[in-house]
Parts: sequence; C-alpha cells; structure tokens
Amino acid sequence: MLLADVSPQNIYLLTSIIILFSIGKAYLDKYKPNVRPASFLLSFFSHHLCSCLQFDHIPTIGRSGRLTSYLSAVKFFKNGREIFQKGYDLYPKGLFKVPTVAKWEFVVGGGELVEDLRKAGEEVSFHQGGVESVRFDYTIKSNIENSVYHLKIMRTKLVSFAPFCDDIHDECVAGLQDLIPANDKEWTSIPLWNTLEKLVARMSNRVFVGLPLCRDEDYLGLCIGFAGNVMAAASLINLAPKFLHPIVGPLFSPYEKHKRLVVKYLGPVIRERLRMKEEHGSEWEERPDDMVSWLVDEAQGIDAEVENLGMRILFINFAAIHTTSMIMSHVLFDLAARPEYIEHLRQEAKEVTETEGWSKSAIAKLYKMDSFIRESVRYSSLSGISMMRKVCDPDGFRFSNGITLPYGTSVSVISDAMHHDAAFYPDPYAFDGFRFYKLGKPDLDKGRDAEFHVKHAFASLSTNWVLWGLGKHACPGRFFSAHEIRATVAYILLNFDIKLEGDRRPDNQWIAHACAPDVKAHLLLRKRGGHENGRV
Repeated sequence: MLLADVSPQNIYLLTSIIILFSIGKAYLDKYKPNVRPASFLLSFFSHHLCSCLQFDHIPTIGRSGRLTSYLSAVKFFKNGREIFQKGYDLYPKGLFKVPTVAKWEFVVGGGELVEDLRKAGEEVSFHQGGVESVRFDYTIKSNIENSVYHLKIMRTKLVSFAPFCDDIHDECVAGLQDLIPANDKEWTSIPLWNTLEKLVARMSNRVFVGLPLCRDEDYLGLCIGFAGNVMAAASLINLAPKFLHPIVGPLFSPYEKHKRLVVKYLGPVIRERLRMKEEHGSEWEERPDDMVSWLVDEAQGIDAEVENLGMRILFINFAAIHTTSMIMSHVLFDLAARPEYIEHLRQEAKEVTETEGWSKSAIAKLYKMDSFIRESVRYSSLSGISMMRKVCDPDGFRFSNGITLPYGTSVSVISDAMHHDAAFYPDPYAFDGFRFYKLGKPDLDKGRDAEFHVKHAFASLSTNWVLWGLGKHACPGRFFSAHEIRATVAYILLNFDIKLEGDRRPDNQWIAHACAPDVKAHLLLRKRGGHENGRV
C-alpha cells in the first residue's frame, strides 16, 4: 500500500489508538502496577516514557511524568521554538530534555558539551540518527540504513565542484527562463517555494544526472516529492511503538512507488554505466562526469544493484534540494522586505561577474551577498536544533561534565536560540544583512580572504554557528549549496526587480523543531528593462 492510498481517517485512527494505548500504559504503570495481563502489550508503547526515571537527573522542559509528559509532547508540535528557547535560557551551557511523542530529545545548550559532540566519533552517529528519525529502514531501504559510501563522494566532488560551475549557471539561466514568465512592463506573481524547488532540482541534477534528464518534469517531480513522501511516512511510523514498526512501516512506506519510478527514469542510464564499467573499467572515452558515474565507481555488492543506485540518487536529492530551496526562499523574502540592501548586492554581483564570470572562485567573492544569506538564516532559522545524533556505543556517551546518555538515545544541539543569543550576536533580534561582512572586513582589507571564509562565511563552522553541524559529521554539501544560493540570488538581482506581494514579509511556519518559509506565499518579479546579465 502506498502512502497516497492511506485515507486520512485511517491515519487519524492509527494515531488515536497509539496515543490511547500509550496513555493507558502510563496509567497502569503508575496506578495499577499489579495488572500484568493488560500492561503486557501496553508495555511496548512509549519506550521513552517508560525509561523516564533513569533520566530524572537531567532537567525537563515541560512535564516529565509518565502520563503528563504527553501533554508537553503535544504542546511541542505548536510551541517547539518557545520550548527550546526556555531550555536554553535556563541551561545555556548544560543539557536538558524535551518530551516528544516518539521519544525524549536530549538537547545540549552550549559550552563544553558542544565541543564534546564536535570531537565525538561514531559513538554518536549522525547517520544512525537519520535512520531512526526518518526510518530509512522502511521509507528508503536500499541498504542506505547500513551504507554511507556516498559521503566519500560528497566530501570530494561536492567540495571541489569548480569544473561544474558553468553547467550550474547555465541551468540556472535556462531554469529561470522556463519558470518565470516575467517581462519588463508589469509585475509577475510567482509561487516562490514551488519555483525555487524546481530550479534547485534542475541545477543540482545537472551535476547529478546531466542533460536531458535534469529537465525532465516527471523525473524532477519524483526528486522533489521524494522528501515530502519520506518525511510524512516517517512521522506516521514513528507514532507507533517499535514492535509495531514491521506492521505500520510497510503500510505507510513510499519505497515501492519510488523504486518503480526511479528505475523507470534512471534504470537505463545506470545499466549502461554498469555495462561500460564492466567492459572498460572506470575510465572510458566520453564517460559522463556526474553523480551516476561517481556512485557506480564506488558502489560494491548490493549497493551496486540498479534500483539501489537509483534510490541513492534520490536520497542525495533529498539532502540537496529542500534545504537549499528553503534558504533561498528566506533570502528572497528578506530582500524584498528590506529593499535598501538590493542595490548594494546588485552592484557587488555586477562588479564580480563582469570581471570574473560565474566560476566558483568568482561567486566566493560575493562577500556582502554571503553575509546577507547567513544573516537571513540566523534570523529566520531552519530548525530549533541541529547536529541530531544517536548514541551508538553500547556503553553510552559520556560528556565532560560526567553525564552519560545511554545507548539508543537521541541528542542534538540548540541552534535557533543560540543564534539569537546577544553574547554571540549583538542586538540579535535586529536584522543586519551586513553583520558578517563587517566582522570579516578587516581580514578582507588585508587580503586574507581565506580567514573570512573560515570565520564568517555562511558555510563556516563554529560552536556558536551550528547550522551545518560540527566536526567530522558536518554537512559535506554545504559549499555546493552556498554556491548555488549565491549564484542564483545574484543572477535574479541582476535581471529582475523583486518586491513583496503584500504589505509585509510572509510569516515563517514552525512545526515542532522545524521552521520553513510560507510555502504558499508569492513573490513579485519584473524583468529589468534593457538588462540581460549573467549569460555564459
């Protein structure tokens, strides 16, 4: 059964049953401890609440009782940002926990504990954290829950992506021509989120699968829809106790549908690459230099099966498309809401691209643009937490303050509240688009461009800028994403005027720990008369 085939009534029924059974279990454990037959089945539910006593030494934001914690878990869906802020206000250098429907979320507020996670290895695993929260074992399968060979590619090819910048820019230009029917006479309203998802999908897949597939609307629809389907399925599966996952997992999993479609679109390409590798090895004349070839070169065993290679491409799209689209949406809404920045960024883009083109090194010199992007994300946020990890060491993970989290627990680092802390960002609730440019200007004036990128750039890492994570688990695709965002916003500003459709910036949408721009909001664009900048 596909996710789309499950009626809302069945979803509500499943959710209601799970919540009722969980509350029943908590009630029996507390008030009827001798009712063993009834509590036997219920004991499988709400494992995070069953074990709450072993975490009494870690403060809770909200209620921590076996029964009452559900009230806080429900409240978390609507007030997650406020709950994390309260935790950070109370424990800015400590550790606290938040009850969610599926589990306890342990959150590091800052200080040495963040450094502990930065230095940690696989005993706190980012990948296994994803396996658990997104239920890779049901939603994606394809051995992705066990194998991370694609990370080697992302840490090399998607860092040293200079050879692909002309293609990326070409796809940006072609995509905007196709997606924005603007002219220089009147304003055109576009659904910003949907438009940017399609544009980023095209630009990314120009590198992943190349022409002409990167412009195939059905294939792009699969790549874009994949993340939404997977996250929706994972949310439903995680409402159930783990012993029911083998039942509800296949019920809600979109895997079979995704596998069938990805084999339809990518199967012929992958089979041909595998055949050519078998005949000629990894190097042969006119071998395409794209993600398909890179994966074929690295995959071994079941990872090299056609459907698993195709699903791996979808998984990489999952990481590439949606975060970049969200950030770009925030940036364009913030620019339209603060038009005083537009001409400064437009002039910077004009000076750089007219002299150096659209190469990786040129786009890296858009320092004011980079500063505005980082400030936009700092101000709006993508999430209340970052660096989500799962403790994978059977002996647990011990912090430097002596607290040990046991095997299987989830731990993360506060982000939104930290990024609004006046100790790190003076006047944090004021938007200053050139905040980081001004901090880095002394280095730039002395010709120390590398210092700017290490300390102040959007893609930089520090213990008080945790958007991309820290340490060995930091996002390897952050440089590629930052380039796409800078290059796209620069091209838009050079070729279009922009403004808000209404009187104010559309509000961001917070659900639990996640924040996204208003996906239904529109932006107004008008072609700049006499301008056609940025062509390859």
